[in-house]
Amino acid sequence: MYAGYVFLVSMFSPNAAPGLPSEAVGFQETNPGTAALLGRANALLLLAPRGYALYAVGRTLLELVRLDSRAIPFFGLETGLAVATVVSIVIALVSAVALVGRRLSRRRRGVG
Repeated sequence: MYAGYVFLVSMFSPNAAPGLPSEAVGFQETNPGTAALLGRANALLLLAPRGYALYAVGRTLLELVRLDSRAIPFFGLETGLAVATVVSIVIALVSAVALVGRRLSRRRRGVG
């Protein structure tokens, strides 16, 4: 009940909310390695599904289109570049252009 009171008071009048005890104000990890380990675990949990999704897309392209078996000729010259390599380069360039464009638009707005 007291927690509900503190929540309501802090929502409507933050300056009137009761203060925390001094021992609860500055929470610190006892072991800095624990914080680093938790951060890495969180990053792994957030990035693993994306990595698997990219892997699944790549495998689908590889199996359905057989991108690794054909080379692309440019202007009648045999380059030796496989279709998979060209697709990878195009995806990387599109991603880089999107990231640079996003950063420039954020910089113009003064966000980052």
